[in-house]
Amino acid sequence: MKQYTYDSITVRNICDISNVSIGSFYHHFQTKENLLSIYLAERYFEFSKEYFTKEKNLDEYDHIEKIIEIFKSIAVHCRIRGYEFVASFQSTKNKGLLPSPKEDYMNTAVFSLAFHQSVEILNQGKQEKILIEDVDTTKVSYDLCILCHGFLYNWCVSEGELDFEGLIDRVFRAYLNSLLNKPH
Repeated sequence: MKQYTYDSITVRNICDISNVSIGSFYHHFQTKENLLSIYLAERYFEFSKEYFTKEKNLDEYDHIEKIIEIFKSIAVHCRIRGYEFVASFQSTKNKGLLPSPKEDYMNTAVFSLAFHQSVEILNQGKQEKILIEDVDTTKVSYDLCILCHGFLYNWCVSEGELDFEGLIDRVFRAYLNSLLNKPH
């Protein structure tokens, strides 16, 4: 992906480079998007385990800060990978970037881990009556993934110059604070 654009990579290219038959490829993956999404999701999962062990301790944060830190870790991961690599994955044909509403959000899309963590944290906040009662935690988490993806796209367009982490912090904080239960 550092050498070729996403659109120019074919299943045949992938199979040739990895010495795997096309039949074997399709036995394990539905499409190249499926393979690349799983690859990126697994790399992020590995990164996040180490990041939240060595760099940040999520237990030290409140619910909103936890979610913000999770999405900021995506920005850090992208920065480490480099905008060239990440940009090559940005394509309207790549359906593996966001959890799919058609699949009830349960898949191995790039943002799936952050999505599921957000749902869990928001549900916890609802149970503790920190969040307004009628908030749909699934929809809010999906909104956050869409926002993060938009920031990611613009970060790529800006060749890594956009303040990706700052946007997440400002916009997510405003959105999530609007969901807080206000004292009567």
